[in-house]
Amino acid sequence: MGTIDNIIESILDLELEMFIRVPSDGDSPCQQHPDGFKFHRRMQFSVWSEVTLASYRQDLMVARKNDENLMTVKYARMQGLL
Repeated sequence: MGTIDNIIESILDLELEMFIRVPSDGDSPCQQHPDGFKFHRRMQFSVWSEVTLASYRQDLMVARKNDENLMTVKYARMQGLL
């Protein structure tokens, strides 16, 4: 596996860790299917440059260290809550 693939796998692990902890009003089918989540996210990341991927991975790692959930922020913004 190449460097880009390793970075993507690391990002997917970090994102999934956050994604399954996003609060919801009930059982979210998406949260029940981590392989589907990873598949779709992997496709998005497949066109990113190595520099962009490494930067995003760093953002995720800093957020985790600071006990912040970027996936919660993402979905709150998508729903107009932020």
